Amino acid sequence: MPPIPTLALLGLACPRPSSPPAAAPSSATLLEVSRVVVGGSPGRCAFNEDRPWLVNVHASLGDGGDLEATLRRGVEAAGLGGQVVLDWFGDEAPERLELVLGRDLPVALARAVVQAARDHAPVPLVVTVAQEQSSTCSRSQAYVGSLLPTDQAPTTAEALDRLLATTDDAGFWALVPASGR
Repeated sequence: MPPIPTLALLGLACPRPSSPPAAAPSSATLLEVSRVVVGGSPGRCAFNEDRPWLVNVHASLGDGGDLEATLRRGVEAAGLGGQVVLDWFGDEAPERLELVLGRDLPVALARAVVQAARDHAPVPLVVTVAQEQSSTCSRSQAYVGSLLPTDQAPTTAEALDRLLATTDDAGFWALVPASGR
């Protein structure tokens, strides 16, 4: 029997769900990992290979690689190539997609994540922002398909259009409701 992949957070290992379809990794853009390592120093989060940002994507969204390809293009266009770790999690497809953006993410990365999810998610999208810092650096991560549902209603197409069209950082974050995390 093959070993179960693990997810390491702060030195603790826990079972990880099955992986999504294999995709050709591009270390220049996204570092795709089967095990996330959280580190850094006080006041500075870092993930695998000292990269400052982590995007967690629900494995049910890996079908065909379209979401991942859109995300890769968005990260490159934002000039963040080589700074982002990509992790896959989860097994069963969610009924709605909770997209939680960490408040410390560069808006260009948050926008790329929203665009990829909007273009390729087969279920309603709920976009919120994580305001609180945690020991796993939640303000430096995006969860596309968070397993912890919020009480927020699905984000409308019009609200997503406004969010993606906003050009200033403060205006972007002002349009995203708090997740309560």
